[in-house]
Amino acid sequence: MQIDAPRFFHETGVELENLALTASWTSSTTDMTDASPPVRFDSGGWAVVDTILVGERLSGVLTLRTTVSLVHPPAGRAIGVATVPGSVLADQVQRVVLENVSSMFPVSEIDFSRTRLSPTASWHLETSTDLVAPFYGTFRVLINSRDRELSAAVARGARDKRQQALLDELQAGVAGLLLELALYLREDLGDRDEWPPDSVGDILSRTLASSPLSTSTPPSAADLAEFRTQVSGAIRNLGRGRVFR
Repeated sequence: MQIDAPRFFHETGVELENLALTASWTSSTTDMTDASPPVRFDSGGWAVVDTILVGERLSGVLTLRTTVSLVHPPAGRAIGVATVPGSVLADQVQRVVLENVSSMFPVSEIDFSRTRLSPTASWHLETSTDLVAPFYGTFRVLINSRDRELSAAVARGARDKRQQALLDELQAGVAGLLLELALYLREDLGDRDEWPPDSVGDILSRTLASSPLSTSTPPSAADLAEFRTQVSGAIRNLGRGRVFR
């Protein structure tokens, strides 16, 4: 970062020698927060932060914040000039999505016959309508261990064509369910312009925004077949599931 020293002093009353640049970051799913050591500005107004973020501790949405803060109080105490060390005089926040929804879904394998779920179903998506809840803490894909083919396809690294087809079907089904849920909650999602990053409301709002569907309300029985076809097309348009060759 470079600061125009004369202009900065004119606007804040603080000299470069009293400032430091700091970078901090927070992961939405792990709640891990860390920061780089403060870096002082040189006489030319430059400060460079060089740090490494540990990938194993980061996922979901990464919020990066850079701040220019006071490290030493100015010699004078003019009215309107910051004097408390740590005072933030300028900051910038940037959010970076590290992984998308399909790759970030937590997946668990259980025997459906020991639960309330149908023992002949292959998978189930645990959901929540609490729009401020963390998405990746409340949404989870459950795989029925009785479906050995699907379980093997999910667990295996290199897959044959049949296993890839099973995964494509799973991905399309989960994505379609997400889109339908977002449509049902459209009015609630519209109550706020912005939801907390990586919350249920945030993911469902982005799902709606990226969808080409024009349907605004859940369908009646007469419209159900056409609605499902539209959802299927919208999901494929988003690159989910099996694509046409």
